Amino acid sequence: MFEHPRLARAADCLVGDQFAVRAGESVLLTADSSVDPTMIDAVVQAVTRRGGKPLVALAPRLPYQGGLSDPYVGDSLAAAVVASDVWLDFCFPYHAGSRIHDAAMSAKRCRYGLICLTRAESLERLYGTVDFGALVEFNLAFMEFVPPRRAKPCASPARWGRT
Repeated sequence: MFEHPRLARAADCLVGDQFAVRAGESVLLTADSSVDPTMIDAVVQAVTRRGGKPLVALAPRLPYQGGLSDPYVGDSLAAAVVASDVWLDFCFPYHAGSRIHDAAMSAKRCRYGLICLTRAESLERLYGTVDFGALVEFNLAFMEFVPPRRAKPCASPARWGRT
């Protein structure tokens, strides 16, 4: 399938820079019917370029997220998440907090990403237009900058003339 260069760059950034997919790793992509197939295909191609083994699980849109979605998720998906090295969840409502998410995290094998995007254009904007390494460096520097500069507690309501 034809890929737009910026979409391919975005998918490569997500798969390679953020999730560090390595050759031979199993990568599960969960999507529902509202997710743009062009975006999913771009991510599948990015996984393949890195030597990963992609699997796309397409299911109806969940009515609820987290644990409330448990009655709507099949056993086949539960087995797939536990056997995955990377799980990219494009669904909204999403799987984080569900029994299958808990099982995947308890197995300590899977790197989970709550991507929660439905359109290729959104993936392009988030991952295809920024220098990911510079963004990570900025976030780390900001996290080091903030703690020593914590704000002092606000004055009590009594000092504002209220009780």
